[in-house]
Amino acid sequence: MISNNETNTDYEYPKFRFDLVYKDPVFDISPHSARMAACYKDYAGTYHLFTDYIDAKLNTVASWQAEIVYYRSRDLLSWEYVSTAVEKGNSPDMPDSYGVASSEILCFKDYLYLFYSARQNPLNSDIGNPLAKPGETGYVSTEIMYAKALTDKNKAPILPFIKQGFAIKREHDWESMRIDDPCVVVDNKKIYMYYKGFCDNIDRNNLKLGFAEADIDDMRFKKYGFPILEVHSGLEMSRVFRYKDKWIMFLRHFERQTGYSWRQYVSKDGIDWKMYDPYLFNCHGGIENSGAADIMIIKDVDNNFTGKVLACDMDDNVLKLWLYECKEI
Repeated sequence: MISNNETNTDYEYPKFRFDLVYKDPVFDISPHSARMAACYKDYAGTYHLFTDYIDAKLNTVASWQAEIVYYRSRDLLSWEYVSTAVEKGNSPDMPDSYGVASSEILCFKDYLYLFYSARQNPLNSDIGNPLAKPGETGYVSTEIMYAKALTDKNKAPILPFIKQGFAIKREHDWESMRIDDPCVVVDNKKIYMYYKGFCDNIDRNNLKLGFAEADIDDMRFKKYGFPILEVHSGLEMSRVFRYKDKWIMFLRHFERQTGYSWRQYVSKDGIDWKMYDPYLFNCHGGIENSGAADIMIIKDVDNNFTGKVLACDMDDNVLKLWLYECKEI
């Protein structure tokens, strides 16, 4: 199941291109920043966006101390603020007391499930140190939790979101420092979760793709004990979806020999992945000019890819979101 980053051409799969829809950002909460986001379209045609809210007073675009805010729109241009969907834990010892970020959405039956990265208060410090390892001053534990809300007949959330606890926790050596970037896909009666796990922030080679699965009726995830994908440059932010009954993944690489940071992978089963297109996308503006290199796919209620993508980039020292159409070549 471990794959290197050589391009695989044995499969007949589609490739995609990214077309910028508007030259200006479609989501801008200046002076605050919006970074990672999850967005879906309900049966009535309303888009629901859940994004990291990074308060300007923090003087950073890092999402360590973010909360997740909820906006909605009919056209992906005009946005209405609804609420804070997930707040930080209100007790210092709670696993999400420092920040909540990197949301992922799953709509199933009468509920909306909101998965997120939960960051605990730094160890023996008021300030988190992303290089600190477990047991060191400033270490921030990050694990994946989820909340859920009832939905109406159109599958719009009926607030509030209620926290449910952990989805998965750190267990293995290769993910001993943090787990992050949840992505979920429904396959028949199973939910597959993909996530980033790493054990040493000094070397990006230690960022690997983890995998867990759960029965859709109980949400009890069982993790594989090993990463399902490793690349020598390091990876993060898997975006997995089904397209015409095929498994597709957009994945960020840190190596940029091709000039592209995002690459396309394909799979026959959602577990064994092969690189298919190393020239997928380089994010709005390019990594050198950006405070982030995030893309987020927009899904429908049935967890299908809509062909629309949000890309995060820096503008006037604030992170904003641009809209792209992602089209099959």
